[in-house]
Amino acid sequence: MKTFGIKIEGQERTLLYDPFSHLYFFRSFIQNERVHYYDTESLGLSEISLPMFLDYYMRSRQGHTRPPFINYLKITNRCNMQCSFCYAEANHHGDSIMDISSLKKLQGMLPSTSFLHTVISGGEPLLEFELVKKIQDIFKHVTLFTNGALLNDEIVKWAIATKSDMGISLDYNTDGFDCHESGPVRTLLQSLVEKYPLFKNHFFVSHVVRVKDIGKLDVLRAQEMMCEKEQVHTLNFPKEETGILSDDVINQEVDRVMSGSRAFQASIFTRTKWLFGRAKIAKFNCDGNCNPFISVNFNNDIYLCQTPSSKGSDEARVCNINDFTLEKYYAKIYEMKNDEPCGKDCYMKWTCGKICWFQNTPGSGNCERYKALLPYYLYLVIHKEGVNPDDFLSYHQHIDEECQFSQEQEEYAICKPTSKW
Repeated sequence: MKTFGIKIEGQERTLLYDPFSHLYFFRSFIQNERVHYYDTESLGLSEISLPMFLDYYMRSRQGHTRPPFINYLKITNRCNMQCSFCYAEANHHGDSIMDISSLKKLQGMLPSTSFLHTVISGGEPLLEFELVKKIQDIFKHVTLFTNGALLNDEIVKWAIATKSDMGISLDYNTDGFDCHESGPVRTLLQSLVEKYPLFKNHFFVSHVVRVKDIGKLDVLRAQEMMCEKEQVHTLNFPKEETGILSDDVINQEVDRVMSGSRAFQASIFTRTKWLFGRAKIAKFNCDGNCNPFISVNFNNDIYLCQTPSSKGSDEARVCNINDFTLEKYYAKIYEMKNDEPCGKDCYMKWTCGKICWFQNTPGSGNCERYKALLPYYLYLVIHKEGVNPDDFLSYHQHIDEECQFSQEQEEYAICKPTSKW
């Protein structure tokens, strides 16, 4: 197994990560590259079967009775666009629409803490804007995933008034790539931001980019409008992409961030920050239903995860809302989960934040790309955001301070990062 080292500019030491113990440490030598990979045996590291902090995970898994958090609502599979890379396979699973009365039945079975926030998606959820408003009345806060083509004055004013957020898909027009036709959407978005300046506080931007086009980011980003420049951007790859990101391409983006020509929050590292943050606050790779989560789709079926719920497949399906009980939900969790957090023999085993409990796909394109991005993200955390390298040594301390679990089943754990990285 290998590990990575991160160069500490201006210091005669290198920060290294030990994948066996899931801890960071320093060695007194100067590393030339920003990121370098080492054989763990050459560093004299000894294997530990499970890091000690994973006792926390094992204990919580055995006593997993916290009420679930309603995290995703796929209210329709219909969409006003047809993109070949759509993860939800929009327009391929009928015209069913989520029944608001069925959703309200869950309110009688779950505590109010299950309804603090949710993501509303599709298909295109703005095709059912009246339903979106009814859902927002149930939850304290919602985030809407949309292609943005149906945005108008009413929707923007609603978002501002209700403090709702939106993730707007704005792809770059690229030869030979069947992506969103985002030119008109960008023009529309710019006009709405000029008319309602507060709307800038309520949306972020997402892009789907082919791996082979990452080297053309400077050219592609020239398509962006002024309203996008200061927003958070997330970059995604088509679901079937298998290519990897070269160190040269990643270093080019590091140069942009370090020089200030590209904001950190608008770089290719944004999703890495999100995934790493999720792993950090839980002390291990925490994606999937371990929080625990509930997703509901357009057929009013309950799932452990949003991915299969998008397609209406049987994978990770618990039951229909009308047949829901907590006993069925927990039984499905125990059926689907692995015995360990991750079965991968991988140096990112505990920091990935992207493992799906029932779709464990080691070596996939997304897996390899995340592994390539993470060390460079941590380099930027130190040299751009100013995090003290010594803070990494206490990475896994204070579990009880960061994750407080109530004794009452009516309350679920709310874990928040205690630092900006």
